[in-house]
Amino acid sequence: MSDSVSVLSWNIKSGGYSSYSPSISSPERQEPIKQLLNDQHGAGVDTVCLTDTLDWDTLYGGEDGIAKHLGFKAARFTRLNDPRLNAAHGEGIGLSFATDRPIENSYDIDLGNRQGLGVVLGIGAYGLQIANVYLDDLSEDIRTKQIAALLFGLEKGLPTIITGDMNVLRQDMAGASVLTKMKDRGVRALAKTLPKKTEIGITIAEMNKRVAMKQILDAGYIDADSKLKRPTAPAVLPIFGIDYALHTGDVSIEEFDVIRIKGESDHRPIKFKATVE
Repeated sequence: MSDSVSVLSWNIKSGGYSSYSPSISSPERQEPIKQLLNDQHGAGVDTVCLTDTLDWDTLYGGEDGIAKHLGFKAARFTRLNDPRLNAAHGEGIGLSFATDRPIENSYDIDLGNRQGLGVVLGIGAYGLQIANVYLDDLSEDIRTKQIAALLFGLEKGLPTIITGDMNVLRQDMAGASVLTKMKDRGVRALAKTLPKKTEIGITIAEMNKRVAMKQILDAGYIDADSKLKRPTAPAVLPIFGIDYALHTGDVSIEEFDVIRIKGESDHRPIKFKATVE
């Protein structure tokens, strides 16, 4: 028996608000985000993994409210609970998952200093485990610790997909287009030239260590966009390939795509079809 699921994974940036300290009750980008998701839902996407969904549990009335808002049958939500982010931006930053497929189980995944969201969909012979994660944006060392905790915390023996905004860079750009390789060389140059005292300088220098992605691949996971290695952020002139779908060998991923957008976020959504036996 085999079954497939069509997944969209997307960092929507501060829940659709213009900042983490909103002064209005509804996110400024709420309707464009919802419209893109509705369009993709209508085109066959039956599961969405969203990161940076600020206060969505209270904004839309819990998990049932999130599902209703997005037009899916069921939803799950968890807060990151990262002490650094809580101190800087409040406790509302979270992860949202919505699907039309049956949910067999869902759980928080302890990443050490924040939470990931695990969901097992009732498809295939044993189910499909999807881990929706948003890894640290400043430190490669913290990301490697989060990945180790993630790999430990996943349910063993299940076909698995890890997806989300991982803030890690690929070591090997073989197969990427000439333009993508040029952008990657630009990132490497920025990592050396940007002041290390600025947040953006720290972020790029740390990502450019390029250790964390190898850690996941060495654990046996497969990069779903390993052939083209397309960048996903920032959206206007994407240079960073930091949003991923990584899967175990018992999952087949086809039709991987990076969706062009018009300002709904600073990340482009990724979309793919996953099949399990």
